[in-house]
Amino acid sequence: MKKKICIVTEGFPLIAGSEPYLAAEIELLKEDFDIDWIIDLNGKKPVEFENGEKQFSRTNGLRYKVESLFSRIFWNETISECKRSGSLSFTKLRVAIDYLAYAKEFANFVKSSESKYSAYYTYWVTPKTLALSMLKVPIVTRAHAFDVYFERHPKNYLPYRPFIFSNVKQTSFISEQGLNYSVNKGF
Repeated sequence: MKKKICIVTEGFPLIAGSEPYLAAEIELLKEDFDIDWIIDLNGKKPVEFENGEKQFSRTNGLRYKVESLFSRIFWNETISECKRSGSLSFTKLRVAIDYLAYAKEFANFVKSSESKYSAYYTYWVTPKTLALSMLKVPIVTRAHAFDVYFERHPKNYLPYRPFIFSNVKQTSFISEQGLNYSVNKGF
């Protein structure tokens, strides 16, 4: 009997080009695993699937933003970022709150599905990876560029990286440069 994994995507296979190399990986994974999907539709209208894949679509998240303000993980990140950069701007606080709120909403979605998997696979390091880290489930993730390099993020800040990388079972960087960058950042 094959182990069951859950692949969490940003739109694949519904949104063309969303995870460009995942199609080839899926064929290899199918040899050893039964696969379920959670597809983040990023606010787009849900679609009917043949196999009953789960679809997540974020709400405005106000409740989760308020919860985030009172969360230990938020305050740990805030203190860590102050130590790393020497300061903490309002913009970084807002990014950290929004990121955690998104993660909390996704974590509740995953908990409500009551499915058991050998592991979760995220193609990008996103708030969904943070959510799964918070749930303490086995996670394998890939790290590319936008989700690695602070400078490629509109606010030059990617929150919760130490927490995420300390709770992920395996991170596959697509380049040695990305791995070195993360190590040099202390993750």
